[in-house]
Amino acid sequence: MKTTVLILLLICFLLVGATASALFYTSYMLYEVKELPMAVKVSDHVGFNITTDVLQFGGVTSPGGSDRTITVTNSFDQKLKVHISSYGYINGWVTAKNSSFVLEPGSQQKVMLSIDIPPGVELGDYTGTLRITFTRPII
Repeated sequence: MKTTVLILLLICFLLVGATASALFYTSYMLYEVKELPMAVKVSDHVGFNITTDVLQFGGVTSPGGSDRTITVTNSFDQKLKVHISSYGYINGWVTAKNSSFVLEPGSQQKVMLSIDIPPGVELGDYTGTLRITFTRPII
């Protein structure tokens, strides 16, 4: 009986701790999240696409690659840590040269994004999403 009560108290303590941590992160640490859709066309020839509604890597052969540069701006009044990640089908193909850095208020930084199409990918259109997370630095 005592063991069951202790286990239930421990579970309750862990749940309260996890909830408090999540609330602290979302209300204090997490400042903003921006998401940009990405697209690439795997083709038998190289091509360009300069539309601005999607981060386009253009037409790329398999295997092959392409680079794009984005500018990340801190338009807030405090220093923020920036973390860049991706998800979706092309997640494993896209890398950022500097995926984590700190930006001072009002400053900006250029980030080079590269896509490397692995061999054997079938021709077609592929998509993903670039996530830019702004958090308050711990220090």
